[in-house]
Amino acid sequence: MNELEKLLKMDQFFLPKQPEGDVKEQGAVGLARANGNASLLDFIDMVSLIITNTMDDLHVECMPDEKAYVIKNDPVEAINHPIVTFKVTDRKHSMGYKPKLIESVVDVATGKTLFVYTERFLSKVQFNIMASEYRIAWNIMDRIEDALLSYAETIRGNGIVEYYFNRQYQDEYYDTFRNTLTVLNIEYCVETEKIRVIFKENIKDITTNDDHLNDKID
Repeated sequence: MNELEKLLKMDQFFLPKQPEGDVKEQGAVGLARANGNASLLDFIDMVSLIITNTMDDLHVECMPDEKAYVIKNDPVEAINHPIVTFKVTDRKHSMGYKPKLIESVVDVATGKTLFVYTERFLSKVQFNIMASEYRIAWNIMDRIEDALLSYAETIRGNGIVEYYFNRQYQDEYYDTFRNTLTVLNIEYCVETEKIRVIFKENIKDITTNDDHLNDKID
C-alpha cells in the first residue's frame, strides 16, 4: 500500500451502527451492498486527493466550480497553475423511486425496532480541466483517467458502488475561461448507496396527543 492509498484509507466511511445488547433480526432482504457508506461528496474528495497527490509536479489544484469563477473575477487572484473544478450535473435514483428495506432488528432491552433502508443514486460528475497550454490540459486529463483506474479498488472499497468514464464534451458554459485558458470537460457516472437507519417504538408504547387530552378530561 503506497502513501496515497493510506491517506484514502484514513477517511472514515461507516456502515450503520447496530444497537447494543441482545437483538433479534427479522426479515433480512438479500441485496449486494457497498463496503462502506461513502457519499457523492466523499467520491469527489477522494478524486481531489488523488489528483493533487499524483500531479504535484504540475501543481494541480482542485476546487468547486464556483470558486474558479470567484478567482477569475478577482483582480488580486490569478489562475497561474492548472486547476480541476468539479460540479454535479445530475442525480437520480438508480433502483426504484423509494428506499428499500434491507433488514430490521429488534432491540430486546428497549423494545425498539431498528429498520435499515438503502437507496442507490446514479449521479453525473463533471470535471473541468483548465491549463495555460493545450498539451498540459490533455496530459492532466489522461493522468486523471489513469489514476481513477489505478485506484478503483480503493475507491470502491471505501464505499462507492460503481463509477465509470461517460464522455468528453465541450461545455459552452466555460467559454469565458477559454479566452485565456485551455478547458477540457469530462464526465463520470457515479453510483452511491445511502444507508438510512430509523428507530421506531413499538406501537403499544406510543402515546398520542389525543390520549394526553383524554387523560386531562377524565
